[in-house]
Amino acid sequence: MNHPENGSITGENEQQPTRGESIFFSPYMIWPLLVFLGVSLWFHIVPLILISAFLLVMSLFINLWKKFMWNAIHPGLTLSQSRIFSGQSFSMEASLANNKWLPLVWMEWEHPRQAGIRWGIEQKRAYTIRLLWLLKHQLIDWDIEGQAVQRGVYNVGEVTLRSGDPFRLTEQEKSWSLAKTLYVYPALRSVSVSTLSASMPWEMNGKKGGIIEDPLLIHGVRDYEPGDEWRRIDWRATAKTGELQTRVYEPIITKQLICCLDVKGFYTYHADQQTQQDSFEWLLSIIASVSVHHHKNGIQIGHATNALDKHRNAIVPSAPQESLTPFLDRLAEITDQQAFDSVRLLDQLLKKDQLSSPVYFFCEALTETHYHWFQKHKKQAALLTFYYVKETEYAQKMGNAALPAETFLSAADSKGVGS
Repeated sequence: MNHPENGSITGENEQQPTRGESIFFSPYMIWPLLVFLGVSLWFHIVPLILISAFLLVMSLFINLWKKFMWNAIHPGLTLSQSRIFSGQSFSMEASLANNKWLPLVWMEWEHPRQAGIRWGIEQKRAYTIRLLWLLKHQLIDWDIEGQAVQRGVYNVGEVTLRSGDPFRLTEQEKSWSLAKTLYVYPALRSVSVSTLSASMPWEMNGKKGGIIEDPLLIHGVRDYEPGDEWRRIDWRATAKTGELQTRVYEPIITKQLICCLDVKGFYTYHADQQTQQDSFEWLLSIIASVSVHHHKNGIQIGHATNALDKHRNAIVPSAPQESLTPFLDRLAEITDQQAFDSVRLLDQLLKKDQLSSPVYFFCEALTETHYHWFQKHKKQAALLTFYYVKETEYAQKMGNAALPAETFLSAADSKGVGS
């Protein structure tokens, strides 16, 4: 932690309760104390005069302190990164400036509890730190470490400051919203994703024979992956590195992939909600991992879903684009609540002509609705592959067009949720 010589930090603790304000030192008690002092002077009772005068001075001092202590207090917060994957750590640089002549003997800085955030090395649910002696016109700063343990969108800029008089007879708190949003994406898993075939007709509207790469223009090399054609192996680069290297050619037609998510079946009152939620998060993790893998190989990712976001708004579909960030942002804020039915989602792919590119359709389980739609549009959906969590009889009927989602997982990361 970095902070000025005259400022000190006592430590990080769990969320602390507020003591509140003692009624004895509230503004309304000044008048009774004045009356008490007047009566004491009238009867010349010296001990009572001293006591009432002392309490009156203390009350005036504390009330003046409370009135001015929040003036020219400026908290600040800088996020090291605003987008991370679940399980990753992040850091923030916090600062607190006291731009007035009145010093503060103590100040508490608190971040409230948030379900998916843990603070510090000890992984605490709330973050509270006490600052001692914030002097006049002083700026103090320090580092805050945190870890994201659950997917979601978090306002980590919600800060509560708590301070009071030097005697701690009374204290007040004030909240600031520093507008710092942290997007936590689904956790990345070790996935095994086959390279999409070079003969796949991207943007050819279902016609065979689309050329997507120029074999005369070599863009570079990369590590060999299962499914790579042997004629693409660069043996000279392989000899230099000692590991198989695959040539990457310049694309002629943009490679695209649509990831589609049907949330029907994840949100139900009749099932174990925690189990369903775990399955939902597991599937999102696979979708994110597969998308990141394909994006690294130069494939543009688009998305469509029938889910609502955290504000209960339908998520707008997106055509494939170079940046993966918008798609991952949607995965961070998506819920398992359904905006419309599965048929409308599938028809949406047809209307937007998105079935001319490969489509991965993820769902909880394949139903009769999915099966009949696929049979009706089988010719148009030649590039559509269904991936499910739980196997049903309709998944078996669809043959190679339907695969378990855990197909993507490597042996070390296979969870077997759908089994």
